[in-house]
Amino acid sequence: MNPDAKKPSDTLITKDRTVIEKEVKLAKDYWLETIQPHLNYRMFSDVGYYVARHARWLLDEAVKEAQGWNQKRGHSDSNAPLNVDLPWDKFGMPEVPTTFYANELEPEYLAEIAAQLVRNQGPAQSPDEAIKTAHELVMLAELYIKDRPYNPINGKELQINFPNDGRMNFTRISFAEIQNRNQGGGLLLLPPLLCKVKQKTPGELNSLKLTAIKEAVRLFLGRQKRSEESINDCVNNQWISLADLCSMRWERFKTERLKQQDRARTREARKARSKTENPKQPAARLQLFRSTV
Repeated sequence: MNPDAKKPSDTLITKDRTVIEKEVKLAKDYWLETIQPHLNYRMFSDVGYYVARHARWLLDEAVKEAQGWNQKRGHSDSNAPLNVDLPWDKFGMPEVPTTFYANELEPEYLAEIAAQLVRNQGPAQSPDEAIKTAHELVMLAELYIKDRPYNPINGKELQINFPNDGRMNFTRISFAEIQNRNQGGGLLLLPPLLCKVKQKTPGELNSLKLTAIKEAVRLFLGRQKRSEESINDCVNNQWISLADLCSMRWERFKTERLKQQDRARTREARKARSKTENPKQPAARLQLFRSTV
């Protein structure tokens, strides 16, 4: 028996390592490319915060699996530990400001700020019109606050129960909001596929037409085995749940990245095959040259 031959358990470990290592790299790339460059105060005002938290959850789950593999890998030199370091400067999640939470906001305060914006941008109003506007602004502020999460005990991080958080399952995001956010800069709610953005100007790069968003949602929900009634409800009314949006965003990135890797491997294989089938023969050409002189 060959003492250097791998044991079945070693082969299994190596196979598992390859899969886990790929998942960790994908999750890291997803965070670094689509989330980390846009971490600022704006993301706490809307759905962007949940998109970022979902990406961080994916990363944490991949790292947790890698840590489990490291503990079970044994002591073979061929089973080097997987890198699970997450430097704070690249993978840190910023602290949630207190005004993110509903119980830290007052509708009258928001209405007062909104009233100043309305006065600065709109025509002068009569006292009756101003009172009506103020009332409408307070009601709008109350509705806005109602949809905000409440501050957990002792100011700890907002608890989101991925992957089946009820708040995210029932929060609807319109296709128009996705389109507007993509065009407005910052964190993209639905990044376009790389194969679709070639030959486009920088201004068109992140733009997605409503028809493209609708088709992407329809195909995604179909892959999730949703009922036809459920798919039609979302597509016809042009909305998608926040939970589905996060999952679709991750699926698009992962699928496109794996396709890129497959294309790269195909190119390398083609180059290697070409060298094998058409090797250079300088000595043979020199002999042919001498025979003709």
